[in-house]
Amino acid sequence: MTMSKVGDKLWQLCHTLRHDGIPFLRSQNVRPMRFKPEGVLGIPATFHASLSKSRLMGGELLVTRSGANTGQCCVYPPGADEANCSDLVITRLLPILNPFYACLYVNSPLAQARLNDGETGIAQPHFNIGAMRIKPVPLPPTAEQTEIVSRVDSLMKLADAIERRVALAQSRADKVTQSILARAFRGELVTSDSSGAWERNQSAATTDTKVCDLGATSHKSEPSDHANGREGPTPRVRERSATRAKSR
Repeated sequence: MTMSKVGDKLWQLCHTLRHDGIPFLRSQNVRPMRFKPEGVLGIPATFHASLSKSRLMGGELLVTRSGANTGQCCVYPPGADEANCSDLVITRLLPILNPFYACLYVNSPLAQARLNDGETGIAQPHFNIGAMRIKPVPLPPTAEQTEIVSRVDSLMKLADAIERRVALAQSRADKVTQSILARAFRGELVTSDSSGAWERNQSAATTDTKVCDLGATSHKSEPSDHANGREGPTPRVRERSATRAKSR
């Protein structure tokens, strides 16, 4: 396909996406070991027919080619509606390879490290399609593949259940904390005896403060007449007072 035809296809794609028609998958619909149907748009049947290489019938292995989630893998559910896609690496597996087992392997740290070796681009990682073709995949017997998928599925369900229980416990703990704080600020956490003792202590503290104030007032010295701006007794008055004192 020439560059001009690719440009024409992209232009047509941008102007044909809709909320009905043939499901059209993008990288946002692929998550590790999980197909995310939310946000799937559609394309007309005529445009879908022109994109035969990216047609999906169900059971294909899908790997994101670019963006923040480059290399993430899921299985397009077997029995799902016929669909099409863009910017995804499509792997149609042989019958000897369980697609869900292959999905587990591609999402494993070992396979991700190998796939990262085939990334190109600096600003935005881009997965090289050729790298997917040459990566080796451990191939146990079919029955063993099925058993591995079953055990991992059980463990994933257990992990999901634990995660839900932790989230529920955290939510309850947050509510209890808020309830305790609300009751504390309303004074509902103090018992009647404690409340009475607290009031008595407050009353005693107030009384002590008053006594201290009165004591401080009683020790104050009387202001002198000169301090008040009044004159003291005249010499004659002082003389009379002295005479009275002698006669007594």
